[in-house]
Amino acid sequence: MIIAAANEDQKRRYLPGMARGSITACLGYSEPGAGSDFASLHTRGVRDGDDYIINGSKIWTSGAESSEYCWLAARTDGEGTKHAGISVFMVPMDAPGVEVRPIVNLLDKAWFNEVVFEDVRVSAADRIGGENEGWRVLTSALGLERITVYRAYVHWRTIVGMVRWAKIHGDWGSAWDDAVWRNRIGQLRTEYEVAELLLWSAIQLHEQAVDYRAQSAMVKLFNTEFAQHLYEAAVALMGPYGLVREDSSLAPFAGAMSHNFLSAVQDTIGAGTSEVQREIIALRGLGLPRG
Repeated sequence: MIIAAANEDQKRRYLPGMARGSITACLGYSEPGAGSDFASLHTRGVRDGDDYIINGSKIWTSGAESSEYCWLAARTDGEGTKHAGISVFMVPMDAPGVEVRPIVNLLDKAWFNEVVFEDVRVSAADRIGGENEGWRVLTSALGLERITVYRAYVHWRTIVGMVRWAKIHGDWGSAWDDAVWRNRIGQLRTEYEVAELLLWSAIQLHEQAVDYRAQSAMVKLFNTEFAQHLYEAAVALMGPYGLVREDSSLAPFAGAMSHNFLSAVQDTIGAGTSEVQREIIALRGLGLPRG
């Protein structure tokens, strides 16, 4: 999104470091009172000369503890519709007034954070795009997130692993001899193929500069719900072994099944809940009126 929305000076300042990996940015989107209804965010950016003063908080911010910047959405104008008046900033995470509070997830990992901004001064030169024009930038960024983060390929090794396990293990002989398990794994393999095709369709539309918001929502919706079905089946197939965590020497596949089973829970929430994705598909893909 820096390439698409930033000015030339910002590209010179950010892109080389991002390419080298020396600059990373967390996403300051969700708030304690504005999650799925993203346009209802309350974090404010008040203009003060050549700067903005940022006040508010973000939650579920992955990587905030180690990022150099926060790609932050803040309300810079309280007038008009809730979709208007939003601007995007690159906020240095070491700026005075930024506080990161870790949140422990189901894996006992502090991958998420609450980030509090208290009178944080940010230069207007770090605003990405025009003032009050952040909604367009953000919707484009979310579309990219849905087709880059939530992709099918990360689950291929799980399907292969399930086939290997089923051919060797089972309650009575091998699970592969059980038609119920063969059919279930076959169904998951079919769903994987659908997820892959949805992804390629969205990528093709993006490359053609065609509106792909509905397709990116389909990718995110289908793939995250597929992931939950996949890892539920993997844990069930492996029985007690599927519950052994990665820190145990007894964990098959280095504990990947139990790890991914717990991790997949969050996937239907990030980048817009499944309900939000269905709304986008209905509005943008089917042209249905708002309910």
